[in-house]
Amino acid sequence: MNPLVFDAVRSLLRRKVFIAVFTVIVAAAAVAKELLSPQAYQAENVLMGSSLNAGSLESLIPNPFNAKVYEFMVLSPNVVGLVLDELAAKGVFEGAPPEVDVFKNTLHVEVETVDETTRPVSYAPFIKIWAEGDSQEQVRSIVEIWTGVIKETAQRASELSSVAGGGVLDMQ
Repeated sequence: MNPLVFDAVRSLLRRKVFIAVFTVIVAAAAVAKELLSPQAYQAENVLMGSSLNAGSLESLIPNPFNAKVYEFMVLSPNVVGLVLDELAAKGVFEGAPPEVDVFKNTLHVEVETVDETTRPVSYAPFIKIWAEGDSQEQVRSIVEIWTGVIKETAQRASELSSVAGGGVLDMQ
């Protein structure tokens, strides 16, 4: 047997009580943290931008496609405020609803583009939205209402763009 391996094994055997106690303390701390921390729930939904038809999310986005525009749109103060208003009207929150900035921190967006490989290239965005909350019912309600508000906002904005001379809104 290699002398280095033999010395290492002997050293571990000499410190076995310390190693065992340290392992038990760390394991107990991890279990205590898990039991004492509040349960976090999460719900998600995926939206897909379609072709440039009235009412689609894509009709609002200038070319070339930029995923940050979608993120800004679904997390805009107007959209988040409308979601909070609807949630408060349905009594989803115990007591007063949170402030917009605090509530916005529980909402998350991830945009992924899919090349539809048509020429000219057309990109269809997948918009994954998810929320965190205190209960399953709460997060389901948040995501359901948020999805509805996003769709309504895109519909209203595309109606505005079609009334304005048939052109697409130019965001800068």
